[in-house]
Amino acid sequence: MSLTVNVDGPSSSGTNVGRSLTAPPPALPHAGYSRRSPRSRQSAENSVWSTGPRLTPAETEILALVARGKTNDEVAAARGSHPGTVRIQLTAIFRKLQVRNRSEATLVALRSGLVADRQVELTETQPLDLAFLMPHLDYLRCPAGQVLFRHGDPAAEIYLMQRGRVRLVESGSELKPGDLFGEIGLFSPSRTRASSAACVTDASLFVLPERKVRQLYVTDAAFALCLLSSITRRLMRDTAYVA
Repeated sequence: MSLTVNVDGPSSSGTNVGRSLTAPPPALPHAGYSRRSPRSRQSAENSVWSTGPRLTPAETEILALVARGKTNDEVAAARGSHPGTVRIQLTAIFRKLQVRNRSEATLVALRSGLVADRQVELTETQPLDLAFLMPHLDYLRCPAGQVLFRHGDPAAEIYLMQRGRVRLVESGSELKPGDLFGEIGLFSPSRTRASSAACVTDASLFVLPERKVRQLYVTDAAFALCLLSSITRRLMRDTAYVA
């Protein structure tokens, strides 16, 4: 899986201060479901949550995007359609899932695995969704020659390259716009940097603090998958360099 990032971000004159996004817990399936007898609930789970209704490929993709918290406008933009069309398709999805709203549809989809395969496919074939990360990011501009961190420094954040070039000193590898780096130190036992990083040219970067990294790792499967892929590729590249 390629970890590429759409690096269109804030203008160079502004700073995007990280802030938390909080969402209400997903609603339980509608009251009619919860009032059924245990035998009826088991039957419903077998028919809806295990096997699932027959959604079209378009409906499955829409549900996968909705399950990631996308609005109708964002779903439409991602699919090249109109928000009104998305609303009509969502109505059909709600009817098939026997739910009343987006929260209930998301819960059913995640528990049943209806959209899991499509979410994995989207994660593996599309850039990491920077729009989703943007509320959590800080923006940093660095001059050529600035050292971002040194080997053994405490690891407190990860970086996303927007513009410029950054070199990992020990391995000599250079990072390009869209690359994520600094992630290995956050998950190492010592929580320290495994390499030094210095700006080869003036660079613009997005910065994601450790606390947010760990929160998103737990709450957003696509982000976790991208992070795991990035760590694995970096370790394999460093191993090859040492060999």
